[in-house]
Amino acid sequence: MIKFSANSDFDFGIESVSAISDPNILIKRASVKSLLKVAKTKNQTDLHIIAVGAYEGTGFNRNGDMFRSNWCEKNAHYFKDSDRCVHRHHKNKPTDPKYGNVKAAAYNPQMKRIELVVGLDNDKCGDIIQEQEKVGHTNWSMASKQAYDVCTLCNHKAASDNDRCEHIPSQIGEITKEGQMIGMENPNPRWFEISYVRRPADRIGLSLSKVASASSLKPMLTSDFLQIYTGFQEPSDDLFISKKAADKRHILGKCAEIEKHVAAVGNKLLPAVKTDKLSDSSMDECRKMEPARFLKGAADNGIIFSPENFANYLFGSRIKEAAVLGMKRQLKGIFQELQKEGGDVVNNEKFEPTSLSHLSQSEKATIKKIAMSHSLLPAFANARLVANLDNDIAKTAEAEVNSFSKELAKQYIAYKLAALNYLDEQNKLTDELIFNCVLQNKE
Repeated sequence: MIKFSANSDFDFGIESVSAISDPNILIKRASVKSLLKVAKTKNQTDLHIIAVGAYEGTGFNRNGDMFRSNWCEKNAHYFKDSDRCVHRHHKNKPTDPKYGNVKAAAYNPQMKRIELVVGLDNDKCGDIIQEQEKVGHTNWSMASKQAYDVCTLCNHKAASDNDRCEHIPSQIGEITKEGQMIGMENPNPRWFEISYVRRPADRIGLSLSKVASASSLKPMLTSDFLQIYTGFQEPSDDLFISKKAADKRHILGKCAEIEKHVAAVGNKLLPAVKTDKLSDSSMDECRKMEPARFLKGAADNGIIFSPENFANYLFGSRIKEAAVLGMKRQLKGIFQELQKEGGDVVNNEKFEPTSLSHLSQSEKATIKKIAMSHSLLPAFANARLVANLDNDIAKTAEAEVNSFSKELAKQYIAYKLAALNYLDEQNKLTDELIFNCVLQNKE
């Protein structure tokens, strides 16, 4: 089930959005300043958004939804960790543009609310920033995913709008003789997106519906919201937020900074870290190992495959040279690009090395054979540089730059982040190794 809520749905007793012109703004707004520390990002304007009110502090929201404080405190991090924002009007398909990112998210236990710092890209959000400056308010809508909601009167659990009890939505907002308000409790909500909206959906729903009084508001269910937010795409049932996302995002940021430096210095002064193409027999030996075990052994030896060897490991002879070249074309500036939109890449756990088992002697021997020619550890990489090894594949084919090459490039970066994060967990990650990993993307 998807739930939508807006910053204007709650009575916070304070304007829910403010531009962060200086750090004192957060103090004046009684924010959780210590948990919202973010660095200023070039070409971005930061907003402090009070996004969700906990039931214990604000009660039900204007749509009859309640979010208890324990879930707000436990799940506030999803706003940042999911990295699936910022959008406009919930147009959140993979092909839709993104307008910024959630830089920090935290629960404020004193004020009982979830607070965000959202960075808006100046070149894409001039109208939003201007509206915030002139009007002093902007409307934001949050989307969360959960297994079901619960009717507060009869405790019926509804997994969809087709499975409602008799009280929802017809009696939402009514007070029983015992003083209990009828509404929807939302257990374990996983917030994954925030969008700028010109005006809240309940206002739109009101204008489109026939109601007896203009002062009343029609409670809206998920199906009602989806009729308004027609560009919304529901995430898959296996919506997954990796526990390693935050650590990987930190490494991704380091790679992005190094990538900027490499681009500024230029190709002549910083040659690519090149490795030869593994022979078919050597690759077959690697594939015989269970993938997570191979990835562990490879990472322990500083082996992070080049684009060619990564594609060969996954597809063997089934992938065309032109497709590999197309992937390599996508790698220019990819760390910086994914730093802005890296939800999928930091939550990808397909290439996680195992950390729970030891390799056999034969498995270790297989990996040791390729360490000298493929490890990115400084000792090996520098030795190859001195030897001037340059066995990059011949670029005889025309690169196929398409959606497949783009997705393959993202999977390649997910693979690299998994290896680097594993090394970091083992206290083996060095700046030199990260540097070599970034240089490896150069053609």
